[in-house]
Amino acid sequence: MNRRRFLETSAGLTSLGATSQTSALSAGERRLALRLTETAGIRRFGYPVSTQLPADLSATRFRLTKDGREVPAQFRAVARPDGRGAVVLDFNASPGPYEVENYVLIAGDHGPPNSEPRAGMSLNSGNGTIDVSHRPYITYSMSEDLTGFLRSVRNSGTEFLKPNSPGLFVGSRGRKTYLDATAGPTAKPARVQVARKGPMAAGLGLDHAIRLDQKSHLASSFAMAFPSSKSWVEVLWTIADPENRIDSMGLDLDLRLEGNRS
Repeated sequence: MNRRRFLETSAGLTSLGATSQTSALSAGERRLALRLTETAGIRRFGYPVSTQLPADLSATRFRLTKDGREVPAQFRAVARPDGRGAVVLDFNASPGPYEVENYVLIAGDHGPPNSEPRAGMSLNSGNGTIDVSHRPYITYSMSEDLTGFLRSVRNSGTEFLKPNSPGLFVGSRGRKTYLDATAGPTAKPARVQVARKGPMAAGLGLDHAIRLDQKSHLASSFAMAFPSSKSWVEVLWTIADPENRIDSMGLDLDLRLEGNRS
């Protein structure tokens, strides 16, 4: 199984979908039934789940419940590609193999806010660097233009990367092209934008361009998610390639493995 297929499969291991339309409740609240399905046949523990709520679900306060009990969750307003607003829901679940879990989302403009963990992910930027941390467990550092992808992954006592990894690349006609600091024909530097931040998950986005040669640029976009419950980074990288010039997409990351002296 190649890497691209593996990522597609991984992205679909847990699915979240609406099972009914919103319905009116007392005091102007609305309710939406959500169904979470484990489709890979494995047991999951504290697995991060993220989904965008329906566009017509306008409210200022949300709560997530399961079997009548409130579930800690994160709700954050984000901007959609079309410029309209949306709300992204993040929470953790522990379904068994092929198990289906049913949740109820309550939306309204009054009532108590949802419960969030007191500690979790934090995001800081400055001097051309962005740090995403879940202290004291792990900190990810990257440049604001995403060259080299991750510059550092560390905990309190260990650095997991060597410096100056080449980072993200595309392959075209046997040649690798790495992501550089300029975005497209204008040569203006690209900058990572904060999509959402909160204790359960942080999200970053970047609109960039791949320069295959002096005259050819392909528009691309990145969406990165950092969940608090796992030590991983989820990356969705999309490239507009109408002429099928891209043969491969990949990442060169120089790991500091046990036994390495440098």
